[in-house]
Amino acid sequence: MLHMLEVLRRRLTGEEGQTVAEYSLVLTLITIGCIGSIAALASSEVGALTRVAGLIP
Repeated sequence: MLHMLEVLRRRLTGEEGQTVAEYSLVLTLITIGCIGSIAALASSEVGALTRVAGLIP
């Protein structure tokens, strides 16, 4: 019985779940930043490709 209580105490006081949540939050923020960067670059790329296509006879 004491072993079960010790295991339960470790699970409740452990920081593993908190660490997973922090990594998830950081990954989400990085993903949002990447998507925003790609979207910003995509609009400028379309303009550049259009100009190049206009120069080709």
